[in-house]
Amino acid sequence: MPFDEEIKTTREVARFGSQFLKTSEKFGSYLARVFGSIPEDVLGLAVGDWLHHKRKENLAKLQTRTASLLDQIDRSRFTEPSPSILLPLVKAAIDESRDELQLIWATLLAATMIDSGALVRRSYIMTLQQMEPVDVLLMSILGWINSNYETIRKQIEPEVDRKFPNELSDSRNEFRKTLFKRVVRKKFHIKKSDDKELVISGFRLVSLECVDKRSVNYNDVGFGAWLTPYGEGLIKACDPKTIIG
Repeated sequence: MPFDEEIKTTREVARFGSQFLKTSEKFGSYLARVFGSIPEDVLGLAVGDWLHHKRKENLAKLQTRTASLLDQIDRSRFTEPSPSILLPLVKAAIDESRDELQLIWATLLAATMIDSGALVRRSYIMTLQQMEPVDVLLMSILGWINSNYETIRKQIEPEVDRKFPNELSDSRNEFRKTLFKRVVRKKFHIKKSDDKELVISGFRLVSLECVDKRSVNYNDVGFGAWLTPYGEGLIKACDPKTIIG
C-alpha cells in the first residue's frame, strides 16, 4: 500500500474508533465503515469479476461473523485495531471461503479489537493462511486435550482399574490410551478413516511451529501430540469462548 494511503487508512480507523466509543453504534456498522475506508485495490477487490465477487462475499461474511462475536463482548474492552495487523488480516481473510476457516479469521479479527489486541501476533496471519480445515480441527483437539487432560483421566481411570486391578503393565497403559482415544473421538466425531489426515496435519503443524515435533508419531498424532507455546497462543487468539470471556 502506498504510504499516503496507509496514513489515510490509519487516521480513518482511529477516527471511527473514537466515534464508536462515544456512541451506541453497533459493531456491524462500525466494521462496515472500517472496511469501507480501506482502498479496494489494497484488498484485491478491483480485479476480475469472479474473484471480485467472491472476495466481496467473503468480506461481508467476515463482517457479519466478527460483529456477532464483538456484540457478545463487554463494550469497555473495545480498542482501536492497529492497521499494521488489521490490513494484512482482512486481506488474507477475504480469500478464504471455507466455513471452518472463516470463523477462525473472524475470531482473530475480533481479538485485534479488544484489550489492545494483546492476544494477536502478526505471524498468526501467515500461519493461518497455510492451514487447511483439518489442521484447525487437530489444533482444536490438542487444545481441548491440553485443557481437559486431568478430567479425562479421572473419567476413564475407574474402567482401567476394573480391567487391570492392582496391576502396572504395558497392557494397562495401552488400555488407558484406547479409552482416552475413545473419549476424544466421541467429542470431535473422529472416524478411523480420519486418522491418516490427522497424521498429515500433525507433521504439517510441526513445520508451522504449532506442534512439538518430539510429540508426533504415526499412531497417536491426533491424541498425544503437544502444542508448542506458539500453538497455544494461536489457539487462544482464535477461540471464540476465550475472546468473549
